[in-house]
Amino acid sequence: MTRFLVSDANADGFRLEDIRHAISNVVLHRSLKIAEDTRPESLSV
Repeated sequence: MTRFLVSDANADGFRLEDIRHAISNVVLHRSLKIAEDTRPESLSV
């Protein structure tokens, strides 16, 4: 059984849409941090 998703045994779990939204937010936040990094070693990548 999963401990993250909503089920009969886990009524307080997350819906897939909630997990996808959280992951999208993390990816966006990290991408913006990378885009703003002006160090020479990061610009060469």
